[in-house]
Amino acid sequence: MYSKHKRIITLTFILVLITTYFLEIDFVDIASDCISMVSFGLAVYAICISNLIGSPLIQKLGTTIDHEFSNKTQLGVIKSYIKSSMVISIITIIFGFFSKLKIGNTELLIIENELIISILNFLNIGQIFSSICFALFALNFIFIILIFIFIMNKQIDIINDK
Repeated sequence: MYSKHKRIITLTFILVLITTYFLEIDFVDIASDCISMVSFGLAVYAICISNLIGSPLIQKLGTTIDHEFSNKTQLGVIKSYIKSSMVISIITIIFGFFSKLKIGNTELLIIENELIISILNFLNIGQIFSSICFALFALNFIFIILIFIFIMNKQIDIINDK
C-alpha cells in the first residue's frame, strides 16, 4: 500500500475514533445500516475482481511495474488494496454484529481490584468499542474511494495509450 494512503487511513481511523469517543456516539444506532452498506461494498469488490478478469486492464496491470514499489506490478498493488479492504469490511461486519448483541448487565469478568474497576469505568469500554466500529466503518469508504480512483486512472491510461 502506498505510504500516502497508509497515512490517510491511519489519520482517518484516529480522527473518527477520537471524535466519536468524545461525542459519545453509539454505533448500535447505525449498526444494521452499516452491516448492509459494508456487505454491499463487499459485493462491489467481488464485481470489481470479476470485471478485471479477462479485461485488457488486467493484462496491462500485470505487466506494468508500479511506480512506488519496484518489486510489484500494478496488479499486485490493486490486489493488496482489495485484499485489505475486504479484511476491513469483514471485521466491520463482525464488530457490527457484536455491537447488536444485548448482553445486559451481566458481569462477564469478576474483578475485585478497585483500581482496575475505576480504570475500566473511566475508559468506558463500550464507547471505545463503539468508536472502533465507527472508525472501521469510515475506513470502508476510504478503501472504496482509493480502489475506484486507482481503477479509473488505469482505465484512462489504457484509453490514452490507444
